[in-house]
Amino acid sequence: MDRRPGAFRLVPTFVRTRIKRSLAPMIRWVVRHETMGGAHLSAKTLPIEPDRDSYLMDAVEDSPRLASDGLAVPPKELWWEYADDEAVFLDAGIAHVRTMHEALARTGWSLEPEHSVLELGCASGPMLRCFAAHANAGREQGGGRGGGPFRGSAWGVDISQVHIAWCLGHLSPPLRFASVTTAPHLPFADGSFDLLYAGSVFSHLGELTEAWVCEIARVLRPGGRAYLTYVPREAIERYLAEWPDVQFSREVAAATTPEQRTRAYRRLIVGREPWQHAVFDRAHFHQVCSQVMEVLEDVPNAYSFQSAVVLRR
Repeated sequence: MDRRPGAFRLVPTFVRTRIKRSLAPMIRWVVRHETMGGAHLSAKTLPIEPDRDSYLMDAVEDSPRLASDGLAVPPKELWWEYADDEAVFLDAGIAHVRTMHEALARTGWSLEPEHSVLELGCASGPMLRCFAAHANAGREQGGGRGGGPFRGSAWGVDISQVHIAWCLGHLSPPLRFASVTTAPHLPFADGSFDLLYAGSVFSHLGELTEAWVCEIARVLRPGGRAYLTYVPREAIERYLAEWPDVQFSREVAAATTPEQRTRAYRRLIVGREPWQHAVFDRAHFHQVCSQVMEVLEDVPNAYSFQSAVVLRR
């Protein structure tokens, strides 16, 4: 075969056109398959309208329904498995943030007006909306202007483009949002944040755990805190017994045996998609985190049956 540059141009135009038309559907299928669930690409995202070649992002409604905090309420399809009731959905975010602040306080850290906050895996913002007053105060003081770190701000990032699109349309300002992929990279400069937290994110990051912990350490300021929840191995049976119908329980039960779940292991991975399930031995998860940050505290049952670690940069 002639591999010289431009050799394909020697093929008659009608033949080239036919080849392109026949290959285009296959290429589109491969790209979509790999983007949504292929096991061999590290940078994955959950796109809007993945089965369409184009889509239209509708304008934001003029008068969205507001919760008691004055912020818009996301549609139920964006709640995922967090709750079936609006009040429960919103209260869960408040409770998780309260638990986090209590754990941070025990390590001698508290949120100050100039602090910048980042939530990794914000979804539709049930936790991040608790920082709206903090972000509003930062905006009033001119935080984030003139470039550089966003002092007094609160950011959320996620691989789900549907959730980020809704948040940008309804919660920004005062909150700020950006899209990311499963690749361990955050679109921020070194030392941009004083607090980074991730609720039920490392429960889906089994194969890139170390790299993501390093990336989190990179964007934290010296002395900053990270608050990361994870599924410890002892929590599996509680999920299976008390929440048998959630996706985690169904898929872990189908993919493993009781003998496998109770044997000694460092981590258990179920699935290869962006929403894969990851379970960690507690000491192993601490070891991974302690490579780049100091483990200050481990909080059992901090996020449903998940534990949380408080780390210092």
